[in-house]
Amino acid sequence: MRLRLLLTSHFSLLTLLVVAGCASQRSSIHYAPPSVAPVRKQISEASSHVSNAQTHAQKAKESVADAKAAAKVGAIDLNRLHVALDLANQEIDALTQELNVTQQALAYGARASTELQGKINDQTDSLNKANDEKNRALKAADDAERRYHHLKFWVCALAAVAAGLLVFRLKALLFLIPPPYNFIVGAAVPVAVFGFLWLRL
Repeated sequence: MRLRLLLTSHFSLLTLLVVAGCASQRSSIHYAPPSVAPVRKQISEASSHVSNAQTHAQKAKESVADAKAAAKVGAIDLNRLHVALDLANQEIDALTQELNVTQQALAYGARASTELQGKINDQTDSLNKANDEKNRALKAADDAERRYHHLKFWVCALAAVAAGLLVFRLKALLFLIPPPYNFIVGAAVPVAVFGFLWLRL
């Protein structure tokens, strides 16, 4: 009974060793690209504001033209009024020019944003492909390691069985050892052979 318990405990310990040796982890992370949608939204809103400002500037220019036309009727310092209105007209033209430049810059920013999104998508695809290849390589390594440990277990088990058969054939020598130590030695030899080969292979 003690011999059976001893063999069972040793076999359970070796089984746990095999399972622990075969275990491995594998990553399956996928990268998500950052979105430039908020940037595009801001650019779109800014472009809308620029368009509205251009509309207001045009209306202001029309109002200045009306004021100049109306001033021709009166006789109160018309020259000064014309100079002021001309300056206002120049300022409005400059404002319109600045708004046009700003709108061009925003259009360039939108194109740059689109190009950036394309580059981010390409880089993300490359990262995901590299991660998939890494996972496939890890899986292949895990499979190879599992087959190796499986083969290693059977080699050690066959060697332990052979050692047990050899001890059984030489059982006459075991009777030279007083009981119960002869049974312990007979059971320990196959276990020792299994453990020795497992650690060496």
